Amino acid sequence: MKKIEVFFPSQINTDKLEDKLYPVGARSLSLVEMRVLNQGPAKTEKYRGVERTIRYSSKIKAEIIVDNDDLNRIILLLSDFKTTDNERPQAFISELSAADKPAMTL
Repeated sequence: MKKIEVFFPSQINTDKLEDKLYPVGARSLSLVEMRVLNQGPAKTEKYRGVERTIRYSSKIKAEIIVDNDDLNRIILLLSDFKTTDNERPQAFISELSAADKPAMTL
């Protein structure tokens, strides 16, 4: 089994992502909203008359558990899933060992 971690912008439609992943073979999907420090230049915005420097952006991290047989289909689906900026999401794939699996399910 493999775990795929994908980072999307916060504007993504998570329902559409879920509807596409489960029929292709995703066994588990976890979504986390996070703030990511931007390495590029900071943006300056005015909010209620006060100038603020924005260094963080909101992202959604999706953790997807898949069988080895379904990995290529999930990767193909994620590579075709473009965001509003026509950027492809970043993905990291790791192997799940027997030690990573829960001993029992409640």
